[in-house]
Amino acid sequence: MQNNLFTGRIPSSMGYLSYLVSLHLEDNSLSGGLPSSLQNCSSLKTLVLSMNSFTGKLPPWIGSLGNLRFLSIRSNGFEGQIPKELCHLTNQNDQKSTSQISLRAFSKPTGTGHLQTPILRNN
Repeated sequence: MQNNLFTGRIPSSMGYLSYLVSLHLEDNSLSGGLPSSLQNCSSLKTLVLSMNSFTGKLPPWIGSLGNLRFLSIRSNGFEGQIPKELCHLTNQNDQKSTSQISLRAFSKPTGTGHLQTPILRNN
């Protein structure tokens, strides 16, 4: 569903897709916050939200998606700190971690606020 000129918010009904493994919504014109119903997508391994107009804080429940291995939120209007629930992920300088997740947060500074946590990435 990438690059389709979608506008508006992600429908809360997406949360009914509990067996959804990969959601690519990058390069659209989606806006607003992320619906809390997405936390029901417990099989989600890849969540790509890049290049949209999402705003607000990144919700802490993203860190509880136990199967999530790739999260991209770059080029949006998210603000504030990366939630501590995501801080268990691997710091790119930490060679001892066994985490398999990759977080790509900012490719260009479109968010506001202060980034209190290092960018986390493990490829």
